[in-house]
Amino acid sequence: MLKKIMTRKTRKAAKRKEFLSGLQFETLERRELLAGDLGAAYADVAEGEGGFLAGYYSPPSVNLAGGGYVDNSTSIGKAPLDVAIEYLQENAGDFNLTAGDFENFVVKSEVFSQHTRVTHIALQQMLNGLPVQNTYANVAVDNDGRILAAGTNFLPGLINAQGG
Repeated sequence: MLKKIMTRKTRKAAKRKEFLSGLQFETLERRELLAGDLGAAYADVAEGEGGFLAGYYSPPSVNLAGGGYVDNSTSIGKAPLDVAIEYLQENAGDFNLTAGDFENFVVKSEVFSQHTRVTHIALQQMLNGLPVQNTYANVAVDNDGRILAAGTNFLPGLINAQGG
C-alpha cells in the first residue's frame, strides 16, 4: 500500500514538473496608480518637519451658503451628475482650479438618498487612463438640482502634464 502511494506521488510530481517546464510567460503592459503628494504641493513645511499635522492637507471646499445651498439656481430635469460636473467646471476658480481640471475623471459613486432626496456624487481625477490616488471631488445635489455642498482636492494643471 505504501509503495502504491509513493508511486502515485512520484507520478504526480513528474506531471507537475513536465507541465511547469512547458509554460511561457509574457510581459504585460505596465500599469501604475498615480499619486499626488498634496502635503508637499501645498504645505510650507519640509517633509518630516512640523510634527503630527505637517503633511496634512485639508481639501478646499465650499461652505454652505445663506439658504443652505452653495448654488441656489435650480436645474430641474437635468441629471444630478450633469449638474455636479457643470457646477464644478463653472466654479473651478473657487477651488483654485480651471474648468479643464474637471475634464478627466471617473465617477466613483452616485448615490441617491431616498430619505433626504439628495444625490451624493464622488469623482476621481484621472491621468492617461489611470486614477490619481487621493484626488476626489464630492458634490451633493438636491432633488431640484441645487448644490448643497461641494468639495475637491483635484490637482491643478494635470491636463497640461499629459500634453493638453
